[in-house]
Amino acid sequence: MGRRAGLDFRARLGPLGVVLSARHIVSRDGITVADVACRHEAGRGAVTERSGRHSLVFVRRGRFARTADGVEALLDPTVAYCSNPGEEERFDHPDRHGDDCTALHFDSGLVASLWGGDPAFPSGALPTPPGLDLEHRMLLAAVRGGADEHDVVERAVALAARALQTRDARRVASGRPATARARRALADGAREALAAETDRSLPELARALAVSPHHLSRVFHAATGHTISRHRMRLRARAALERLAGGEQDLARLAADLGFVDQSHMCRVLRSETGHVNLFYTALGVFLALTPFIPAVWIMPNGQDLLVLTGIGLIGYVALFALDRMAAAAPVSISAPFAYLQLPFGVGAAFLAGQAHLDKRMGAGFVLILGAAAAMWLWTSRQREGVTA
Repeated sequence: MGRRAGLDFRARLGPLGVVLSARHIVSRDGITVADVACRHEAGRGAVTERSGRHSLVFVRRGRFARTADGVEALLDPTVAYCSNPGEEERFDHPDRHGDDCTALHFDSGLVASLWGGDPAFPSGALPTPPGLDLEHRMLLAAVRGGADEHDVVERAVALAARALQTRDARRVASGRPATARARRALADGAREALAAETDRSLPELARALAVSPHHLSRVFHAATGHTISRHRMRLRARAALERLAGGEQDLARLAADLGFVDQSHMCRVLRSETGHVNLFYTALGVFLALTPFIPAVWIMPNGQDLLVLTGIGLIGYVALFALDRMAAAAPVSISAPFAYLQLPFGVGAAFLAGQAHLDKRMGAGFVLILGAAAAMWLWTSRQREGVTA
């Protein structure tokens, strides 16, 4: 199983008062993606021995010099570097502004699958051309956007393979199925395995099919037109739709059963798979379609009336846009109470402005709307409690 964590460690190292902190973003199946920050004074670092992990590190900000086994390399956001267990390293910092990096840690088996059977990464710096840097930034954006950890792992493997290709593309390509028939069989094998157990990770699938995770990911994408993580989500979405058609009503439990992060995540995936009507653009289209007929049925407004109508229209479009975004961000059971509350707030604002007078019918409407919102909120809370119990 994977894990997401906050700050994993913070250490003070060497005579420069270096403070090194690392936050593990995803860690599963021999792959760890970490956000590493180093804060330090300018000067020469101490020789340390790194142990335990094979790492591929991308510099996002700052500059420093790394000396490993007597070879020095200047590192900045245009390069990455590899490290292996047992290497003696020293980091020298020309200034005190600190640096931030993204570290990908792999076990030796995954390193061998990426690097032509060699269980150790190559030494020295690796260039990161614009396309590779963009892929690195897209990985971080996916993490910030709450991407599924399977998607993060698949992106990390692809990023590492592309970085290693800058050193030796043939070595990275070794072991790839040579014929179209073999590649199709590999993709079909992955689809069959995921259909039987959707939560199998990319490294697990690669081991079962006796192929590199990188090659499996690339071959699968070429054969199907989408990634393995996307295919996994598609299978989960189809299973959710089948259960909903069968009468399933507990959405939170359904999301938990099928491996979604939560109910909102399931709703977003289903919406992306099935599509949804954008209320804002629908209303705009209706308005534009009716515009030619307005002079025929309305009295032409004067300048002041036109300004008032324009203001009302703009407020309506903003409200529709907000409603559409709200429905896209959360299931109806969560967003509907807030939509209901727009009505009493609007009437209340008119009452305070002296444009409306509170009577029994208006008071009953207030109570009805607030009661419906409270009932839906309580129902949603019970649904969540039922899942966590």
